[in-house]
Amino acid sequence: MNQPLYLHFLDRELVEAAGAELQPSTLERSLAALTLGTDAGLYCGISVIWEHTLLSDASRRILAMLVAGGAIRPISYSATVEEFFESRIQLYRHDAARYPLYFHNGIDAVRSILPTDYKAERTTDYLQERLGGWSLSKASQGSEAERIARTNALQALTRRDSEAITFAFFAPFMRKSGVQSFEAESILSRQISAQYAGHYLKFSDGDIPTGVDGLGYFDQVLATNFPMYDVPLLKNILSASGFTALLRTPMLQRLDDWQLLLELRGSGVHARMVSLVRLLVWIACRSVEGSAGASNTFAIRHKVWEFARRYLHSPNEGRGNDAVLARLDSAEQALLATIGRLSRVPALTSDVELGRQLLLDYGADVLIVTATRVEARAVIDTLTADHGSVARPHFIGDKTYFDLGTISGARVYLTQTEMGSGGPSGSILTIVDAISALGPASVVMVGIAFGIDEHSQQIGDVLISRQVASYDLQRVGTQSGRRKIVLRGDRTTASPRLLDRCRAAALDWNHCPVHFGLVMSGDKLVDNLRFRDELVRLAGGEAVGGEMEGAGLYASAHRRKVDWILIKGICDWADGNKDMMIAERQLNAAMNAARFTSHLLGKGGFA
Repeated sequence: MNQPLYLHFLDRELVEAAGAELQPSTLERSLAALTLGTDAGLYCGISVIWEHTLLSDASRRILAMLVAGGAIRPISYSATVEEFFESRIQLYRHDAARYPLYFHNGIDAVRSILPTDYKAERTTDYLQERLGGWSLSKASQGSEAERIARTNALQALTRRDSEAITFAFFAPFMRKSGVQSFEAESILSRQISAQYAGHYLKFSDGDIPTGVDGLGYFDQVLATNFPMYDVPLLKNILSASGFTALLRTPMLQRLDDWQLLLELRGSGVHARMVSLVRLLVWIACRSVEGSAGASNTFAIRHKVWEFARRYLHSPNEGRGNDAVLARLDSAEQALLATIGRLSRVPALTSDVELGRQLLLDYGADVLIVTATRVEARAVIDTLTADHGSVARPHFIGDKTYFDLGTISGARVYLTQTEMGSGGPSGSILTIVDAISALGPASVVMVGIAFGIDEHSQQIGDVLISRQVASYDLQRVGTQSGRRKIVLRGDRTTASPRLLDRCRAAALDWNHCPVHFGLVMSGDKLVDNLRFRDELVRLAGGEAVGGEMEGAGLYASAHRRKVDWILIKGICDWADGNKDMMIAERQLNAAMNAARFTSHLLGKGGFA
């Protein structure tokens, strides 16, 4: 859905064909809205920049900044500037007055903005073919003006030598025909510009930004995803999201802010913010679709904005040296609140959920799952200290997922489950929902557990599941008059890939001992020495500890074919003394498990 955007409004010929005049302020504010409000690749032919004699010095400086910052990608057929100029001298020999750059030693003047990408097909060849087809088709149909335009275009193209295909080439043929028709000239001029733009749209399967003053005809002819990239809508939403001052102030007066934005554009908080803008526009479009009066771009734009304005949450303005970053963060939070507000409107709930699935990039490499507050805080605090992570909440369905950013190339999220595997909020359903929402390659359960051997283990030691055994499913029988229990639950081996990563990370881990082995799991909160020892015996004496959510972890991950592992710190011995120093022990255990997880992620191998 996030297509590259062809900047058609930079094309002098196209603007003139529409009977418009592009003011420097319109150009600048359009570029500002598209740079800030999208992360789409912006592109144009290098020739439209070099040949645009009406561009102000300020506009050229802004374009040079956006090209240097990677926001705009100028395209060229020629490999070098010298080759480009040589070809243009040949193409425009008949129209030198309109293109003085190529005939008055202008080559040095263009070097501040150079092409970044190259295309294989010459624009002139494309125009010759497409305009030839247009001039031949339906020549006897349509209005009289259209017939005149097609007939004269065909005559000109059959006699063409090496001239550039612009309206100036066709004008003499129109005059010689003896038929004076301003309408025919306008039709031909618009057709040339539409085909020229179509060539560049085909080059990158792009779209155009809509709503630029005076260019409504080309909105109708060229745009494929109106109003997803509509400049007036973007400006309104961005202004309502805290960017009024940035958009209204001339860009050259806030160079530092724009240069920082160019560094951030398309990643991190900027990418998240613009994805939420897209989602808001998409939901609004779904809401007004088919409504009375929504039959043209003006009406649709108005209705979409009225819908968005009704629900938009006002952000706090950023301040200080990091104003741009602070405003982006504030805008993201405000837009998240807006989407949350929309999701609570019964008539919109299904559209919000569908839009989230289609438009938001929640793709996770690693999903961390915790059960208690102390576990979640330990993970967030540790990853913040070690990797600069900031926990950013995303609301999908009934769950909250915290985006912890990228660590060694892997996108990491955290979610919370209730204690235990069963129930509507237990680990089974929580992890199934999370895998559907985020699509992680790895699920890591992090938190606290009980140990089983005070002689070989200590409070705070880290347990890593080589296997997990569910002890809740049992056969209770009688043998020789005595009760006999046989475990019937699964004993499943953790992901070989994640076991390998954990063993490699443990080699240079010196904070506390790490024990790999069988972890018992069940919904019972075990705090009885006899029961604990019976579980250990039933597991064959191989267990290194036990906890409550691991059985749900492996059941969910196995069902969805996702790698999984459990990393937990020992907080007690399940011996009837669980309440002894409970807060201190749980914090110590949770922090150690979180530290090992942070160390593990920092090693890489999860992207």
